[in-house]
Amino acid sequence: MQSILTTLGIIVGVASVITVVSVMQGFSSSITGQFENMGSNTLVVEPHVPFRERISGVRAKLTYEDFEAISRTVDDIEIIVPVIYQMPGTLKYRGEQASLQFFMGTVSAYAELNNHFPENGRFLIPSDDTYRRKVIVLGSDIRKDLNLPAEPAGEYVELNSQWYKVVGEMEAQDSFLGFSRNKMVIMPFQTAVGLLREKASEKMQFMIRVHNIDNQDRVKEQIKRLLRKRHNIGPNERDDFKINSSDQMREQFETVLDGVTFVVAAIVGVSLLVGG
Repeated sequence: MQSILTTLGIIVGVASVITVVSVMQGFSSSITGQFENMGSNTLVVEPHVPFRERISGVRAKLTYEDFEAISRTVDDIEIIVPVIYQMPGTLKYRGEQASLQFFMGTVSAYAELNNHFPENGRFLIPSDDTYRRKVIVLGSDIRKDLNLPAEPAGEYVELNSQWYKVVGEMEAQDSFLGFSRNKMVIMPFQTAVGLLREKASEKMQFMIRVHNIDNQDRVKEQIKRLLRKRHNIGPNERDDFKINSSDQMREQFETVLDGVTFVVAAIVGVSLLVGG
């Protein structure tokens, strides 16, 4: 009887470890696929302050003027879009409420750069940004959570005590780094700047697609020199921004996930060993 229980415990233990590893690998595959949707020739520029300085109140910023300078002077850029993220928020519609994981401000080229398009209705258009229109595109879960019509374009929803016209609904996508992109809304970039005001610069990023991936390092170096000059950073001072390629971000994520998978599997294995 004891040998049967021991054998059963070993089987359960091995199955548990295999299950944990399989789940983590499946999650990794999903995230890797989403990085690949961005394209290996994609760069992300964002403000950066070391953790210790950040918790003491130091903040880094990017500005729309930085965005314009990069657009105007850096060669070999196919698409560049500004993005602002704000987390979280609550959206309201006729007595219903939906919790947003985040809302985002960006421009019309974002959909092409990220290969993410509306399921129905439309995405943002240039004039939305020019005139700071109060329009939004919904994530698919948000439409369902608010019991909006299957084609919600033309309805009005409330965010932070302001009303916005729905113009479209995005295609459903998998979660990305723990955030559901189906529980977000997208508004024009300048509308988001007006909403966040002085905080907008701290939350700003630039997403860039390079024409020729062979020139990616050169483009990164041009952006780095330009931003250091614009931010008055001295020769021996660190950057107040970082520039990552989608490949670098994927590799960093995979390294972290491999470590987490090993630790979790080890904990499960030791727990079963001790319990057995």
